[in-house]
Amino acid sequence: HKALVNRKYQLLFSSSTRPCKPGPKGPSPELIAAIVEMKRRNPRIGYMRIAQQISYAFGLDIDKDVVRRVLAKHYHPGDSDTDCPSWLTFIGNAKDSLWSFHRWLANLRVLDIDEIKPVPNIPASHPFVERLIGTLRREYFDRVFFWNALDLERKLTKFKVYFNGHRVHRALDGVTPSRRAGEPAPALAALDQYAWQQHCRGLFHTPIAT
Repeated sequence: HKALVNRKYQLLFSSSTRPCKPGPKGPSPELIAAIVEMKRRNPRIGYMRIAQQISYAFGLDIDKDVVRRVLAKHYHPGDSDTDCPSWLTFIGNAKDSLWSFHRWLANLRVLDIDEIKPVPNIPASHPFVERLIGTLRREYFDRVFFWNALDLERKLTKFKVYFNGHRVHRALDGVTPSRRAGEPAPALAALDQYAWQQHCRGLFHTPIAT
């Protein structure tokens, strides 16, 4: 018994034999590549969304901690966008074309629409609306502009298609609202052969089967 114990520790810790470490092997290279590419194409989404989006597209059971470890080791954000103008510069150049707050109020009066403001500093008074507005602002309108009512309606329609049909939701256990409403599930993609679908003019990307 003592000889077996000595042999065990010799195999585990000897530098000459280089034994294989016990335990799980970790994610495959194909899965690592998909996680890294998902983050590269969607740099603003976090570990949970990436894990759920990968699981939804490929039918895999993947944890957010696996995504976190993969990105910590393999994802290195580039600096290709450092030469782009800042938001303040862009707004300054386009300020004459942007809708102002006063223009917005003027159009409400023309359309005979009554403005109803929620209670200040109490988002729980309108939780679902506040949540939707926050999501729209953080994920979409912090990154795009609209120039008139028609352009706003067009962009909101594109985001609605993405939000309901392709974006997974944590509150829905990692599926889309369309799937929860009864629409059939999309075909599962394979890690060795899949494509990327663009949404909202390339602002978002999701993996799909080819």
